[in-house]
Amino acid sequence: MNNKFLDEKMDFYRNSLIYLEYLKNDIIFISNRKEDYFKEIVYSSSFFERSYKNSIKLFVLELYKILENKEHYNLQSFLNNIINNKDEYNNWYTEPDINIMIQFRNKVSAISKSEDYKKIKNLRNKYYAHSDSNRDNFKTDVPFHKLWIILDEIQKIFCYLNLHLNKEQFIFSLVEKEIREIKLLQKHKRINKYVNSELRKSPDIGKLQEIRNIMLNKTPKQE
Repeated sequence: MNNKFLDEKMDFYRNSLIYLEYLKNDIIFISNRKEDYFKEIVYSSSFFERSYKNSIKLFVLELYKILENKEHYNLQSFLNNIINNKDEYNNWYTEPDINIMIQFRNKVSAISKSEDYKKIKNLRNKYYAHSDSNRDNFKTDVPFHKLWIILDEIQKIFCYLNLHLNKEQFIFSLVEKEIREIKLLQKHKRINKYVNSELRKSPDIGKLQEIRNIMLNKTPKQE
């Protein structure tokens, strides 16, 4: 055991948890039926339906890597390693409280034994990683808010460790939560609707024709 092991594991958790935060944001944004863009753009789009389902799939697969005991980067084993071999690591900025570490380990253990995690595991094993013949016999409905709670608990553990290792307060919060592509498509659709309404009034729409040509993907004339 050495300090390189500690740094390598922490790098993985940092990258994985950032990725999960992005996936969480994508799932929430795409599925928000209260927003007008959902009805205008998302609802009738098979592309965004696939994006939504694939985001859930990727979220489950990534979370599984952290929580499943057989996985190389499972968090419970990592915490056990720190608890049992704390004297072998000397690159802490401030040494973490062993009692808090034990609480974290027990929290992760409880999550990995929970009914919610069993559903996550079934999703991964029966649907995403394999295609079992009896896959329809398994319940796989995990409410999103429970997934977010699990993610939040893991992020808190990482933030505690990162603070003691790097003297760095890490915050899992995205600066921009909107999916720009969806909002741009919404604007495109509204502009297109307006241009077409003007075109129905008169074939001569002036400068709006240039906008229409862009939307029709016509190459502008070279002067």
